[in-house]
Amino acid sequence: MRHKSVLPIFVFLILLLLVPIQGWAGGTVNLFDATATVQRDGAVTVEERIEVTVPEGEAERIVRPGETGASIVDQRAQAVQEVREAEREKREEPPAAPREEVIHLFDVTATVESDGFVTVRERIELTALGREIQRGIIRVFPTDYRGSDGTVARTGFELLSATLDGETVRSAVERVGRDLEIRLGRADRLLETGRHVYEITYRTKGWIAFRKDFDELYWNVTGNDWVFPIERAVYRVVLPEGGAVTKWEAFTGARGDTGKDFVQASDGSFGTTRTLRPGEGLTVAAAWDKGLVSPPPVSSTERLRGWVSGNRGPVVAFLTALVLLYYSAVWLLKGRDPSGGTIIPLFEPPKGIEPGYVRFFKDMEYSPEVLAADILHLAVKGALRFEGSGRDLTIHATNRPRDAMGFTEPQQSLCNSLTNWSQDGGMNLRHETSGRRLYNASTALEESYAAKGEGHFSQNRGWALGGLLLFIPMAVMIPWLGSPVADLFDEWAGTITAFLFLFPSVLLGLAIFEGVTVLRGKKRWSTRPDRVQGVARLVLGALSAAAMVFLFRMDPVLTTGFVSAALIAALFGSVMPAKTRAGADLAAQIDGLAMYIGTAERHRLSMLNPPEETPELFERLLPYAFALGLAKTWADSFSSILERVKYVPAWSDSIDRVYVISNFADRLSGNLAASVASYEPPSAPSSYSGSSGFGGGGSSGGGGGGGGGRGW
Repeated sequence: MRHKSVLPIFVFLILLLLVPIQGWAGGTVNLFDATATVQRDGAVTVEERIEVTVPEGEAERIVRPGETGASIVDQRAQAVQEVREAEREKREEPPAAPREEVIHLFDVTATVESDGFVTVRERIELTALGREIQRGIIRVFPTDYRGSDGTVARTGFELLSATLDGETVRSAVERVGRDLEIRLGRADRLLETGRHVYEITYRTKGWIAFRKDFDELYWNVTGNDWVFPIERAVYRVVLPEGGAVTKWEAFTGARGDTGKDFVQASDGSFGTTRTLRPGEGLTVAAAWDKGLVSPPPVSSTERLRGWVSGNRGPVVAFLTALVLLYYSAVWLLKGRDPSGGTIIPLFEPPKGIEPGYVRFFKDMEYSPEVLAADILHLAVKGALRFEGSGRDLTIHATNRPRDAMGFTEPQQSLCNSLTNWSQDGGMNLRHETSGRRLYNASTALEESYAAKGEGHFSQNRGWALGGLLLFIPMAVMIPWLGSPVADLFDEWAGTITAFLFLFPSVLLGLAIFEGVTVLRGKKRWSTRPDRVQGVARLVLGALSAAAMVFLFRMDPVLTTGFVSAALIAALFGSVMPAKTRAGADLAAQIDGLAMYIGTAERHRLSMLNPPEETPELFERLLPYAFALGLAKTWADSFSSILERVKYVPAWSDSIDRVYVISNFADRLSGNLAASVASYEPPSAPSSYSGSSGFGGGGSSGGGGGGGGGRGW
């Protein structure tokens, strides 16, 4: 609009200058010097200096052709008057109403106090049209910033007052991630459209940088996230008495821009010279001599937090070292087997120890081989007899008295549970009822051996899982340590970040533990539930590893700490099971028996007083050989003896060769496992157990589902 007011002036001046050169009647113009002065109010004052040579007789006519001197002056005066009236009308014309919501003036005064606090007063003049601004405004104030060392610091903030058009306005301060939102206005009251003035006063600390040679307040005056244009922004900084700004820098534009669309007034304030578009702002850095401002007092908690965030690498390493120290100490005290003494060959099994328990003790876990070893032992003793082979195998109970067979309590219980079918012609492993019978028998045997094993070894699961509690301090320290991962979230950033590191690391540790125990032969996926659980742990572990790779790219320090702790827990957890003193003595006896069973025939003769090798000895130790994984060695060493006497076991009708015996035991284990797995035990009901929607008990909001949402 400014060029329209200047145009009449330029036209007037051109006409003024062109008219004289048209020529003068009756004389010669030697010099025509004109000076036009434009006044602030739009008026133009013209001074003309004319030198002419007038011939004799023409002195009385020093005018332009056809004009008088008076008419020329009148025309010029009229032109000046027209320009003045045009400018006056423009000034008196009322401004047009804004067609958009806009901030007319963003006036900020930052008062630096000697104790390091800064009191900020913001005066925001705006026009509200009921579009974006319906009930009030929300002033977003960032409180967190990332330091030069990469750590995140949080500054203090206190809202002192808030007014609207000079009257106190309802205000609420709410944290949203790294920002505080100052909500001005009432939810139940709409703001009148038109021009309004908000004034906010708050006190903050932590924004003054105490440099080596000077102190500095680097202040984003308006912020760069307003959705409204800002026609003019003004900023002034007030220092304590006796202080003066020694140097300054100011910038305008979008985030990262270094525009210079501002002026500095004589009083030291800064003002923008153009309208700031949405996303643009004004930022000013002011510095002063050191000693004028003292750093704010820092509490011991803040000092500790600052030290932790500034030394996050060593702190994470220390927390990881605590995990290593814990597991090392627990393994030295609880995870090592006591010395069992010298191992010598034994020709008889330990007294009162069943073949199934030998397998359970060696593996420190229950498996189908435990059940197979004991069932084979019952058959060798004469309580059971096998008919057929493979999945068509049928187990029959014999009529021989069991009192003289010398069964232990677990074996007697197993025998009773398996011989209750004497009236139905035996138990065929393919029959649908065999799975239930074997499942119940296997479950009872597992519980019996687990109780017996408490005196011989301990899994030390409590100590192993106790180390996982040390992950909690690492997770709790994350808000203090800071992490770039927290920048991804607005609300509950610290809690979510802690969960993202803690949960995958624990799952990764469980997967590593599963893999290590399986590779070491300490665990086998011999049953369907074991296989399902094992595969699930490995799959979750793989997904967790992928998650940790993503986290490592964002925060290698924390990721390395959590993964290292998980690896330590998994490796130590896999070697944590240990034997008691009684267990160490029993292990020595079992190893002595394995030494005898696993020795080749020609070498057994060199042992001290070995027993006579007979078919009876072979059968008596066969279940133990199977439990120790030495059935083939035991059968091969007795092959010549058994073939010489044409040995055929009375407990099976399908074994007619010696080499078949070892294979029979392995197939028996697999067939029993398949039969047990075919039975699905009943589970707890999973249906809805809440109130009913009928019979007068229904209502809005009842039952499942529900929830809701909100808006402003």
